Amino acid sequence: YGLARTPRGKKIYSASLALADPVLPGPGTRISAPGDRPAVFEHSLSPENAAFLRTRFPFLAPSVLGLRSSAGFGDRLGCATPGH
Repeated sequence: YGLARTPRGKKIYSASLALADPVLPGPGTRISAPGDRPAVFEHSLSPENAAFLRTRFPFLAPSVLGLRSSAGFGDRLGCATPGH
């Protein structure tokens, strides 16, 4: 998987040794030549693709830090540590 900024906006790229279907659940466009291995697909950023990537990469999912000190850019969840 890869994320790139293109003239058409940010896109997710995936590669698959199976030649038939895109790896991500959302619509994808094959950008490699037919028969090439791996097959490379371009996907748009979508809620379905984000949810799928969170199942593969747990660190992409939001998590609660608890009361440990942390550096952040605002109290978006209303759970800032006392030193915030």
